[in-house]
Amino acid sequence: MIGIILAGFVLVRSTLYAPDTELTPPNATSSLAAGVVTSPTSTPAVTQKTAPSVYPERLLIPEINVNAAVQYVGVKSNGAMANPSNFTDVAWYKNGAIPGNPGTAVFAGHVDNALALKGVFKRLGELRVGDTVEVRRKDGKILTFRVDALEYYPYKETPNRKVFTSSDGKAHLNLVTCAGTWIKSEKSYSERLVVYTTLLE
Repeated sequence: MIGIILAGFVLVRSTLYAPDTELTPPNATSSLAAGVVTSPTSTPAVTQKTAPSVYPERLLIPEINVNAAVQYVGVKSNGAMANPSNFTDVAWYKNGAIPGNPGTAVFAGHVDNALALKGVFKRLGELRVGDTVEVRRKDGKILTFRVDALEYYPYKETPNRKVFTSSDGKAHLNLVTCAGTWIKSEKSYSERLVVYTTLLE
């Protein structure tokens, strides 16, 4: 019984004290807040008319041993993209592009939690240009993306439009997590790491 109570305390504490990416998708408003976290089986509020079978199911990054389930998220009351609800899954911004479609799909994941437990993107900064990132869709098809760049930004100066949009007609997948040092007074890390990738044809 004590073990169950402790496990519950760890889960609640780690969830409550999870650092936020604080990325604000262009045109996001608080009116979307009802879609903060959505079950992976629900239909994303995306503009493309396409079968649910092409929605992402898992994110795989062989170079850093990531094999994570994908949650579908919207925005919070402040307009920022919501986080995954745990430290093992990644969150896909469901109001953006579907991975593999022209445009930019954005995935966020935790680097760690208040108890210093490793998050799914703990090793994201180890990726290098040319490494690959894979998305497995619900229909089993795997899409492969090539890492183009890794960029670190001060956490209040992340270029939201660059992260969430593109205009070259290609399919992009951007990965976001926290980086830098912990700022206790802000309850946030000092930087955000964005990994920019492009679909390999």
